[in-house]
Amino acid sequence: MEITPYLEKIEFLNSYRWRMEEAQILRDRIDDLEDQLTGIRAQKITDMPRGGQPMSTADLIAKKVDLLNMYKRDLALAEDAKKAIYECIRSVDNIRDRTILSMHYVDCMSYTRIAEILNYSVRQIKRFNRDAVKNMQPKTKKIAF
Repeated sequence: MEITPYLEKIEFLNSYRWRMEEAQILRDRIDDLEDQLTGIRAQKITDMPRGGQPMSTADLIAKKVDLLNMYKRDLALAEDAKKAIYECIRSVDNIRDRTILSMHYVDCMSYTRIAEILNYSVRQIKRFNRDAVKNMQPKTKKIAF
């Protein structure tokens, strides 16, 4: 399947949201490790077999440090993506279209929520978004995935 310039722009615009979702997953894992380290957690009842050796406190701390470093890296990459997305959004001439792009791709709002705020129908918001993305000027800076 050939990737069109429109789909490339959409992928680029979604890069911030994806980075933030990855960072949130890491944050949840860090919180789970913190619970294990402090020993405050509810017993998980499951029908899945348990096995393996329990992790030592040193192993848990090392894993937490690794996850924290990955989390910080993902946040930095997300911030870079956000800046690059703002640059592309600024290339759109229409203020309404810039607002919609910013609300959807940077503020991570749904089309329904944007439609409520701006007093348009969801269908109109999607059409405005599609047209704005098509007219958006690509920037040369690429975001690493």
